[in-house]
Amino acid sequence: MKRITVILFLVSLICHVDAQKYFRIIDATSMSWSGGMAQSGTGITYSVKIVLLTNQKITFNDFWVGKEYGNPEMVSVSYADGRALRKGDTVIANFTVHHYPPQSQMLNMPMPAYKSPPIPIKGDALLGFTVHKATRYRSVTKFKELPSKKYQ
Repeated sequence: MKRITVILFLVSLICHVDAQKYFRIIDATSMSWSGGMAQSGTGITYSVKIVLLTNQKITFNDFWVGKEYGNPEMVSVSYADGRALRKGDTVIANFTVHHYPPQSQMLNMPMPAYKSPPIPIKGDALLGFTVHKATRYRSVTKFKELPSKKYQ
């Protein structure tokens, strides 16, 4: 049992160190918000600003923050002009946790099934990405809280 624990620890350490060579996280923010219409709910939007350190294609797949999980459709990546990403480009990955009031019609919307993080989350969040058909993971140490926004 001890041997298995040591092996799992070493694998997670190697995955984390390996993940650092693909991009650098330069900013991570969270902003709570409340919707302006009745039953629109509240939420928190998490943004991770990244500088790419490689020309290899990177696809962001998964995002875990606390007990929340985002599937690929919920993680968005944006960059300036739609061209292929290159070393030195800045990318922003966003993930929104949305909470609806109990009487909201939005509760009927399909939500992603929870998926447990494959490695322990060290810090506030874990970002999953794919390079060369291999999935890797990178921790987000701390989110800087932005002032709340109230939509009207």
